[in-house]
Amino acid sequence: MKKCCCMLLCAVLLAGCTSTSAPATDGTTSPEMTPSTAGIYQAGTYTATADGNNGPLTVQVTFSTSAIEQVEVTEQSETESIASEALESIPAAIVEAQSTEVDTVSGATVTSNAILSAVNDCIEQAGGTVESESAFAQGEDVSTQIVVVGGGLAGLSAALSAANQGSEVILVEKQGQVGGSALLTGAGIYATETDVVPASVETQDEMYEHILDMIDDGGTLDHVDTDRIRHLVDESDDIIAWLESLGMEFSAGSVGILNAKEHYHSLADGSSGPGQVAIMEEAAKEAGVQILLNTQCVALLDDNGTVTGITVEDSNANTTYNINAQAVILAAGGYAQNEEMMRRYMPASLYSTTLANIGATGEVIDQALAVGASLYPYQFMLACGTSTDVSIGLNMAAATGAFVNSNGRRFCNEHRLWQIDAEMVNNADLAPYYVIYDSTHISQENVAALDAAVADHNPYVIKADTLEELARKADLKDVEGFVQDLENYSSVAGTDQLDPDFGVPGDRVVAVTDGPFYAVIVYPINAGTIGGIRTNISGEVLDAEDNAIAGLYAAGEISNGDLYDNGYISGTSVLNCYVAGRDAGNSAAAYVSGN
Repeated sequence: MKKCCCMLLCAVLLAGCTSTSAPATDGTTSPEMTPSTAGIYQAGTYTATADGNNGPLTVQVTFSTSAIEQVEVTEQSETESIASEALESIPAAIVEAQSTEVDTVSGATVTSNAILSAVNDCIEQAGGTVESESAFAQGEDVSTQIVVVGGGLAGLSAALSAANQGSEVILVEKQGQVGGSALLTGAGIYATETDVVPASVETQDEMYEHILDMIDDGGTLDHVDTDRIRHLVDESDDIIAWLESLGMEFSAGSVGILNAKEHYHSLADGSSGPGQVAIMEEAAKEAGVQILLNTQCVALLDDNGTVTGITVEDSNANTTYNINAQAVILAAGGYAQNEEMMRRYMPASLYSTTLANIGATGEVIDQALAVGASLYPYQFMLACGTSTDVSIGLNMAAATGAFVNSNGRRFCNEHRLWQIDAEMVNNADLAPYYVIYDSTHISQENVAALDAAVADHNPYVIKADTLEELARKADLKDVEGFVQDLENYSSVAGTDQLDPDFGVPGDRVVAVTDGPFYAVIVYPINAGTIGGIRTNISGEVLDAEDNAIAGLYAAGEISNGDLYDNGYISGTSVLNCYVAGRDAGNSAAAYVSGN
């Protein structure tokens, strides 16, 4: 970890004993600040609030005339598994150091910086001083060899790889911490022929075929570059070895998808995506990567067809400046949180709910288009299961059930996850979609949750004593077909047969035979976007004529259109972040060195 020195902006100070301050940035990038040791505090107890990861975080600081006596976090709503170490260690470290120039906690950067920022506010209230010495804070243009836009796993991989090749690298991240979508996921990595998943479990050839089969479940392979899939597969074992060399320890498991083997590599300590981010962030810093948080790319700099840097806005210092660079790597994610872009590129996918990272707003894609980049011709959403109104409390993982459209008809194999999502999105005109349950073949906890929703008049849940009545209440158009479909589906429950209509294995059928019955409105989960800007396998961004744009590279979700069609398979997105990130970092490093 690096030393973190936090900046206090006078503009955000409020008079009195309670004030609010914006979170500071990480120590490798923020202004170097510490209270003046020559100052005399006004003895007393002061409070201040800054923005944490999940909302306001309040500290209370007690001063004598010459010392910081106690720092206490009095109110916060941080995620315990991520922030507990920072909440405990940062206040103690400040008292011990008598300064806010203390180590932040990797993986809990936002929480750490919120504490430091609020304490700096209290120091100012008590008569101490905070001084700034940063060129970044004053909005001066800077130069580097490579600048990476986006601090998710793809961006961190690109930055680390480029730095390891000897390049000088700056990474900018518009949010208050690195990690992006990886902070929201288990981040299982699909890989084979590793020390965790040997060839006896699954070979790389089998992995390649399985990926294509799962993508094909979504509809077609029309938009898939099989060479790119082969590259992912061939690199998977080396990626795991690379991550292990950085300190990651993996265990193998599956995610319950039909025909899936235990080929997913997850961190053995259970720290999931945040754990991977913390290790990658630390490795990047140790390699010399300078990370600028709360720093948003607002434009790419172009000189006669060559990209020469970026323009950024620093939301902490309220400054705008250029980062001049010989190469730019874009790793800013997709646009699932940008409704205008979703309407522009994939309007049907608006029949979904998004769980994407809030930073997935797509403006960097538009910036790339402005300098000549081209889009993949087919854009889709990265479907990731189904959901309903979360207030119901229904555990859908434990109650998959039969899915029907507004006609009342089943439409696919419910255990082919990507197929059901793609069918619902591509046929949004047949919404609403329902999952159908009876009262004996799901858990009684789920039955109780559904009954409570009905009692509360929740519009997402309909209950009836018979299937015919349920169809009428849900306004399903083909009542007879609805009843027949569910009879066919339920007929193989508990057997070794396949359902006669769509082939769901009997041991996975959730029978619908005993009333009362329930119809629950469901919709696909959108975890991101598929498509983005076109690149070649080395990560170079391509224009409409397939020419590489000099000095411009991309990796991760911002450029994943060659990998998927309507279908997706778990573990490949994270794998692609590491593979494509490393490819782009190495390519950019070779470009700036003249190799």
